[in-house]
Amino acid sequence: MSCLPPVLWTVTHCNLDCIQFFLREADVGKSRGEVTVPRLAELNSYVPVNLLEGQGEITTDMIKNFQVVVLTNTTLSKQIEIDEYCHNNGIAFIAADVRGLFGLVTRSSSLIRSELI
Repeated sequence: MSCLPPVLWTVTHCNLDCIQFFLREADVGKSRGEVTVPRLAELNSYVPVNLLEGQGEITTDMIKNFQVVVLTNTTLSKQIEIDEYCHNNGIAFIAADVRGLFGLVTRSSSLIRSELI
């Protein structure tokens, strides 16, 4: 089975095989975010996990009440914008992306100096 990017961020059979271990067969056709959040929250009951729902790009107004922001599947310019906002407002920030053979994981204020891993 080949793995292609999911359409509209819904769970596909490909997700079950090669992308995410929080997903189950019964989740096919559902929103990946909606099925992942409760399972991720089970890892630590003391940490609230929230899903930002909606269409369009993430904005600084959407994250102003968070202590930690994890950003994936966004452009570098958006990562830098959110990183700068988080750094200036005491919010922990992590950006993670995979682009073919290359991956990027970085923490707050290190986007300019980050390395491909």
